[in-house]
Amino acid sequence: MLWSLIEKRAVACIQAVAVGDAMGKMTEGYWPEEILQNYGEQLQGFRQPLQPKSGFSWGYAEVTDDTRFTLLIAESITEKSCVDKQDIIQRILKTKIKGWPGWEDFYNAAQVGEDKITDFARWRDRNGAPIRVSPIGIINRPKNLEKNH
Repeated sequence: MLWSLIEKRAVACIQAVAVGDAMGKMTEGYWPEEILQNYGEQLQGFRQPLQPKSGFSWGYAEVTDDTRFTLLIAESITEKSCVDKQDIIQRILKTKIKGWPGWEDFYNAAQVGEDKITDFARWRDRNGAPIRVSPIGIINRPKNLEKNH
């Protein structure tokens, strides 16, 4: 019973990441007045995204690198039953992640060593990082949160 509740919460968390990411992508980089100019109204659902400020072409309700990273980390945790930094690094190196302009820099840092990956993470970390690490929160049961205070 408890495990199915945890599984449902984990799935809901990942779904919320994907929906929020896909909706946010439609207006990323726009000021509120630009949303009105480009879409003709405030957005309350999915639309074909207009991305003149993006170097990528995005489809209807398509997720960005934030969701792709979230899934990559969740898959690693599911297979390894823990947060395995080396496994996550290897997964990132195997797949060029659409929408992430830092892949080449990450790849080059990984060729030099773990210290360079740490340096890379310090200067490349942006607003997507909290979303991407949500699977780490999923594996911690609520009673464990009390231990971390």
